[in-house]
Amino acid sequence: MILAAKSDGEVTSEEKDFIKHLRKVYPIFSKIQQQESSEALSLLKEKTQEEILDQFNSEMSPDEKDIAFAFAMEVCAMNFEMPDTENTFIESLGAKFGIAKKTKEALIKSRKLRYGI
Repeated sequence: MILAAKSDGEVTSEEKDFIKHLRKVYPIFSKIQQQESSEALSLLKEKTQEEILDQFNSEMSPDEKDIAFAFAMEVCAMNFEMPDTENTFIESLGAKFGIAKKTKEALIKSRKLRYGI
């Protein structure tokens, strides 16, 4: 989610708060230990976005990739706009993770219905 927030050049305080909110209310995030979260954040300082995505791609199950893609799209859309940089990130994430066309289409439709973008 941080990579998605960062895809337009900066992580705003609203995006940080939104990510904290998502982590608090969605049970899927209760499985992630604080150490794992800290390790993932440290990757931002050590590796490029492409290297991080390659690592996650090799470590995540197909379901985890779908979940990551869905939440990345949610973070990008949360401010009711999707600049080209965020669209490019979402497209490249979908390609890198091999997200099924049907899944992408469903999530894009959901985003359009909820955020109007």
